[in-house]
Amino acid sequence: MKFPMFAKYTLLAVLAVSLQGCGINYMIDEKGYGSKEEAISALKLLLSESLAGVTKNSPYVGGKALVLIPPRNIIETYGFKKMGIEPSGETEFILDYLETGAHAIADSVKKGEFFDSVVVARDLSGIQSEKPDHIVSWEIIGLNPWQWFVYRTDNANNKIPISSDHTKKDAESLNSFNNSLSRALISLGSSAVK
Repeated sequence: MKFPMFAKYTLLAVLAVSLQGCGINYMIDEKGYGSKEEAISALKLLLSESLAGVTKNSPYVGGKALVLIPPRNIIETYGFKKMGIEPSGETEFILDYLETGAHAIADSVKKGEFFDSVVVARDLSGIQSEKPDHIVSWEIIGLNPWQWFVYRTDNANNKIPISSDHTKKDAESLNSFNNSLSRALISLGSSAVK
């Protein structure tokens, strides 16, 4: 798959930030998949293998958590348009990549076993059951690319950023994200932390 030079490197920057270093540069730059479907399938396989190496983390907080991934149109508007990327034939492909990575982060949080249950939703109105205790959300901040945060629902103004070590890849990158989440949960001082 070929991209114009500017679009190619902008795409790589967006994907590298979003997917926390899970081998995307290699997949697009060097692998040269013949179709978008092949590239998405390869990403899902890579992330599945990476998730297999995610370990249980501490502290155990308990309660319910919600991983909030914005609706697709919000990702497009703020992830592309605010960065000066015009929608094109590649838009759906890039959105698929970004969403696949975001869902891998949600699966990583589940595997970390911080909470009794973890639900993934596109917005808060989609929550049918009782209110979660914690929210892990993927948000835009100013003109910057996306950032993950965690906060307690009883204090939504105290959002702690979560990141991962971008020098790590695959399972190490996802474990790095969970280590950052662990530190953030301790900073939140949740009374449920055990």
